[in-house]
Amino acid sequence: MLLAVTASPAVAGPVLGPSIIDGSPASEDYPWTAALLGPGGGQFCGGTLVKPTWVLTATHRVQGDPRITPRIGSKFHGSGGEVASAAHFVTGSADLTLIKLDRAVTAAPLALTDSAPAPGSPVRVLGWGSTCKPGTSCFPRDLRELDTTVAPGSGCRTVDARWELCIAASNGKGACYGDSGGPFLVRQVTGWRVGGSASRLGGQGCGGTVVYSNVVDQRAFIDRVTQT
Repeated sequence: MLLAVTASPAVAGPVLGPSIIDGSPASEDYPWTAALLGPGGGQFCGGTLVKPTWVLTATHRVQGDPRITPRIGSKFHGSGGEVASAAHFVTGSADLTLIKLDRAVTAAPLALTDSAPAPGSPVRVLGWGSTCKPGTSCFPRDLRELDTTVAPGSGCRTVDARWELCIAASNGKGACYGDSGGPFLVRQVTGWRVGGSASRLGGQGCGGTVVYSNVVDQRAFIDRVTQT
């Protein structure tokens, strides 16, 4: 069941599918990463465990489908970690949804970043899928990462500054089709924090800028929902 807490605006621009172009294999375990699996068991987007029973992801990829099963805490989308079921969905603004799991998982969740990173700040993006541009099939089984920076809002064609951030490409490397819902990370003194989830391409195609939801702008919503 989809529980709409606030209206979510239409998502403009091409949405993301499965890849980080030229990303590197994950250098850390990232126990709070979630691979969202469809009815056939295939991975189709990502997410982040933000509470033991809540996963943060992109609205346009889940659409309240109760057949989704998040695999949490594994670098491999097809094995390992913990698999839970989606109990219900709560939708926020700007392509952000929280999935309530049918049970608490043992993996440690990831906290939200304290403040939105400014343009030029370093961030890391995570995702599964094709490591080459659309048109060929290059789908790895393991999680990929890419270090890049926050871009000015003008770097993304359709970014809504109220709810979203523009994440830069790195020499033609970046998120692409299928990385929807996956996080960008901000490193703070105590370790990684999640800053947002991937929504859509920024206007230059794969390997260009990408629009991410900004969790800081929706923190009150996220905190309120995940208290249940």
